[in-house]
Amino acid sequence: VVQNQPASTAIMPEAIADGNTCFDAPLDLIIQELKIFKALPNPDGWHYLRPQVLFLSDGQAQASDQNMANIHEIAEVTAIAYGDDADHETLAKIASDGQVHHIGTDGGALRAFLAEVGKTLTESKQKIK
Repeated sequence: VVQNQPASTAIMPEAIADGNTCFDAPLDLIIQELKIFKALPNPDGWHYLRPQVLFLSDGQAQASDQNMANIHEIAEVTAIAYGDDADHETLAKIASDGQVHHIGTDGGALRAFLAEVGKTLTESKQKIK
């Protein structure tokens, strides 16, 4: 979970690939973190945009119907398939719009896609001001 801040200053958690893809564990974590954030006091009355989740996977896994329903209730999810073995069927169910953005194995293409997503989110934020 990364709060709204420039990517150049964001501290990203370390992720280690071990060949065991699990979609329910990260969905559980996202849901819990968003519930904690929503429960925080908001004394200044900020109006927050709907949370955006970027869900990226290069593997095969399953996710419970309950977790997918829960994440759709509280956030917009963009699903990104990275690599040739990504589970498009499950990622499409996780995505809010049912679409999977397939990025081959080109790290440059992934960075370009994420830069475009960041630009879109920034423009959306600026329109609200």
